[in-house]
Amino acid sequence: MLNTDVVIKRFESPDELRTFDKGQFELVEVGGMTIGRATYQPGWRWSTDVGAAMDELYCQVEHVGMVLSGCATVALPGQDVVEMKPGDVFYVPPCPTIVGLLARSPMSRCTFSALLLTLPRKSNKTDKGEYSHRQASEGKTSL
Repeated sequence: MLNTDVVIKRFESPDELRTFDKGQFELVEVGGMTIGRATYQPGWRWSTDVGAAMDELYCQVEHVGMVLSGCATVALPGQDVVEMKPGDVFYVPPCPTIVGLLARSPMSRCTFSALLLTLPRKSNKTDKGEYSHRQASEGKTSL
């Protein structure tokens, strides 16, 4: 039988919360989809706040989303830096990418990419919900 209930969820009460240095990632599951909201504090940089623990300089995961507030930059090696601002819907391909915050204020974005939202957790799972971008870039996408 077809479910005809309307489902409403809020990021303020996520199904899952992943925290990391200078930010957090709230996940909600609705209508068979997982949607995430990432919030980054001023000075956040992928290479420092995520990649350093994995000895990685670049993020290599596909990103599809929309900037809700603040500004961030993204660049592929050898290419111009692109600024992402509130209201921008973006796609960043799964290749080496430099990502960081541009403004001094926090930045928030919604993420719709299936690969990003299904990043596997490290085998030594912590209460902070840590995950490995390296495993995701290798196509290991189960939780």
